Amino acid sequence: MNNIIINEHKVDSIIKYLSDKKSAANFLQNHEITNVESIHDIREYYVDCDRKGLIMDIKEKNANDACRIIIDVKHGQPSVEQAYDAIYTMGAECNKRVMIYTDRTNYGDREYIGADLEAVKNLLFEINSNAIEMYLVKASAITVDEFYIYELIEGPDNKSYNFEVALPSQIEFLEEEFWQLFYIPLDGILGNGWIPFENGFLKRNGIGVHEGLGGVDVMLKWTETGLAFHIIDDEHTKGELKRIWNDKSHILKRLFSGCKMKFIEQADNRTELVVQIWDLPINYLIGADRREKEFCAKFMKVSFSKLIMFFENGIPDY
Repeated sequence: MNNIIINEHKVDSIIKYLSDKKSAANFLQNHEITNVESIHDIREYYVDCDRKGLIMDIKEKNANDACRIIIDVKHGQPSVEQAYDAIYTMGAECNKRVMIYTDRTNYGDREYIGADLEAVKNLLFEINSNAIEMYLVKASAITVDEFYIYELIEGPDNKSYNFEVALPSQIEFLEEEFWQLFYIPLDGILGNGWIPFENGFLKRNGIGVHEGLGGVDVMLKWTETGLAFHIIDDEHTKGELKRIWNDKSHILKRLFSGCKMKFIEQADNRTELVVQIWDLPINYLIGADRREKEFCAKFMKVSFSKLIMFFENGIPDY
């Protein structure tokens, strides 16, 4: 190991190495990503000093159509943002997608659950089951003559393809990312030890959280019309919510000052209360950065905690 030099910032060196057409062809072949007949063009893109990438137009052996490949390189652990950009932004027009990470500590990812090997592996398993070719590669070391040691960590398994399942839309992906990376980890016992995407996508059609609070069910829904708490009688306590609304609506209105509220009486004697927390549509997540998403999740959690306090503990009328 004496000839191994650990380089804290290897992104530029990896990009330089893969910008050479011969080196890129060897890399793609050695990791069984594709058999390259020729590489026509290599273009570089920049995300930040810790993350850059390449987009290549290649001709594959024994194939008539051109192939476009994105290789996204990140210092530190792999991240969900890498996968998102490879699918929906920089790599949207690509046929194959490669994520490289350096397996080092990146202090910019401190306490961020989305920069985690297990979470990304879970995500790639979910994505690759939709016949999307994504590969995860670790660049673990560099020798004195700048020879990198690459290891394929995750790749597509043709046997697991489910062609009947459509790839999530951009906003569906971002919705999953928000609940699994930003909200659920704040959610007390549920968030303790939470591993994102361990059970795939939640696919709740806008419902991020669904909890029972005493005699009512509460759903958090963030849709194109904004974020709202939907409170409804559970099937065993019809009429309970109406009683609470008649007796204590003034307390709720004080707790959620400025929020729109709508009380709905349904035909089966069940009632529903909708508390509109904000009008910001779910499409806001397109273009929102990590800090903005964290702020939304924390604000949502504080608001929901007030609702839990009201229904579980009661709030004195004063």
